[in-house]
Amino acid sequence: MENYSEELKVALEGLKSSNPQERRSAVETIGFSGEITEHVAKLLVSRLADTDKGVRDAVSVALINLDNPMIGALVVPFVSSTDISIRNLAGEVLLKKGLSIVNDMLDYLDKGDDDDKKFIIDILGLIGDQTPATKILEILHSTENENVVLACIEALGNIKCEQGVAEIIKFYTVSELYSPTIIEALGKIGSDEALQFIMQKFHDVDELTKFSMIESFGLIGNEESFFLILSDLRNLNGPTAWAAVETLNMLKDKLSLDVPYDEHMKNAILKTLNEGDVRFKRAA
Repeated sequence: MENYSEELKVALEGLKSSNPQERRSAVETIGFSGEITEHVAKLLVSRLADTDKGVRDAVSVALINLDNPMIGALVVPFVSSTDISIRNLAGEVLLKKGLSIVNDMLDYLDKGDDDDKKFIIDILGLIGDQTPATKILEILHSTENENVVLACIEALGNIKCEQGVAEIIKFYTVSELYSPTIIEALGKIGSDEALQFIMQKFHDVDELTKFSMIESFGLIGNEESFFLILSDLRNLNGPTAWAAVETLNMLKDKLSLDVPYDEHMKNAILKTLNEGDVRFKRAA
């Protein structure tokens, strides 16, 4: 303690106070102290499980702003908390720390249970760095938990993992549950292999999956997918038709194509204007 400033020494003592206001004030003081030692980081992180919500919130803000290489490794185990508020707070800190703690999360993947794996993989996907791709693909092949499978597929889409396209496609016939997430992920990845697969399956899917496919075409579609949607317009209803109008509008602009104003197109536009959500009405 002798190397710490008097203010920091007082704050570290304040963390032990029975008064939550004093503990919160102590956390805020530490948070403004700049770089911290491993010892201080451990004391601070332990307060993520404080009984007072205000203290926990102050801790999360401090950890996000402070710079210490130990923070990631210290925070990750809190994703295993049975208290959902603590778990979510840990997730918020990890997400905000971003690239700097990706390896810490990867190291924890083999220690947690399936719920922990899903939680961490979701965060890794949101961070968007491709470093976790190999580990996520490994878990995708080894897990038998449907929620973990879905998290892996979604994360591979979020990090735009082209090497994962063939592996994601293998799960398409495993369960109908996976289909919409697979299509959404392939749409985010956007490779030619992904686009060809989506077009190949277009006429064989349910409405929910077709909706995801049409949205994906808006991101990665080509002239062939533009005319594929046009040819199926007469069979589309409700939100799927709204999505078709939006995607056709996007592809029209992107590829400099003309939209034929026939009866099917007119009906789809009118239905979207009358019934669609605001974003689809704008496209119509």
